Amino acid sequence: MENLAFDAVKDLCTELGADITLVQGAGGNVSFKHENDFWIKASGTWLADANRSAIFVHLDLKKVLAGVEAGTNDFTSAIIENIGLRPSIETSLHAILPQAVVVHVHSIHSLSWVVRTKGKEQVAERLNGLNWAWVEYVRPGLPLTRVIQAILKEKPETDILLLANHGVFVAAETAAAASDLLNEVERRLLPPAQPSRQLDQTKIDALAKMLPHGCRLPANPMVNLLGQDPRFTELAITGSLYPDNVVFIGPSFTSVAPSDAQALENALSVTPFCTIIEGMGVVLASNCSESVEAQLECLVLLCPTLPDITELKYLSNNQVAELLNWDEEKLRQALDKSRQAAKKGN
Repeated sequence: MENLAFDAVKDLCTELGADITLVQGAGGNVSFKHENDFWIKASGTWLADANRSAIFVHLDLKKVLAGVEAGTNDFTSAIIENIGLRPSIETSLHAILPQAVVVHVHSIHSLSWVVRTKGKEQVAERLNGLNWAWVEYVRPGLPLTRVIQAILKEKPETDILLLANHGVFVAAETAAAASDLLNEVERRLLPPAQPSRQLDQTKIDALAKMLPHGCRLPANPMVNLLGQDPRFTELAITGSLYPDNVVFIGPSFTSVAPSDAQALENALSVTPFCTIIEGMGVVLASNCSESVEAQLECLVLLCPTLPDITELKYLSNNQVAELLNWDEEKLRQALDKSRQAAKKGN
């Protein structure tokens, strides 16, 4: 029975990871509990790979919970089967939720609301009748876990968490129930319809002709809207709205004028090894990773769902610095580079 339930969880991971509107690259995580056995996605792995490779770390749940109470975010001593993977940075949060299956995604629908200054009130209208809670932004890991422990103490029936500037958690007893709950949340959080944006292919063709040696255009042509649509450009370069944008792209995306060759060279030589070309599109250096490209896709999907920039709440300089200087996020960046190098070697 345990194996069948865990197989269903892996299938759910594969399904979630294949949907860019729910999961982007190495983002998001899923966990499964059975008695004292606790499996959670490892840092840097991709949910989409759940049925192709080992992405889960097997832990002793009691030891993890004891670690949470002791105030640690290092659960290596709780690992039952050491296969060289490190537990997700959200291990403590997944552990304290009592349900067997916990799903965390950075879906476009949830991000569209949780980055707004009035997001809590707007979400409340849409999730009325569900067991949900709003969580103000706090750094992922143990600080976030402590906040949610307090919420669960007051509302133990909570099975949906909307995290400001972060994403959504749902929890249920089976993979199917978790999937149904997530689908219901996604349905309710569908942002208002926005006018479609059209790519100007002539600008993309022109950009292709001026690419520096070894550089490329995005695999998804729609990413070029980040350069062609002035509003999208403004949203991208003003700052970061959620942690994965910080970790993989940086404090904000850069833009350069088409005629400024030196600025283009400088932008492509540092993380995230890509930049907006104003009015034309986006250019990626050869070492721009899949995770970065996934975040660019996320951004171009998110932009048309967002209100005026004055209604958005970007992460502060201190919050950005806290993420960039955190060893756990440095590990994710290192794992991303390793994955990119391994793919080049194959």
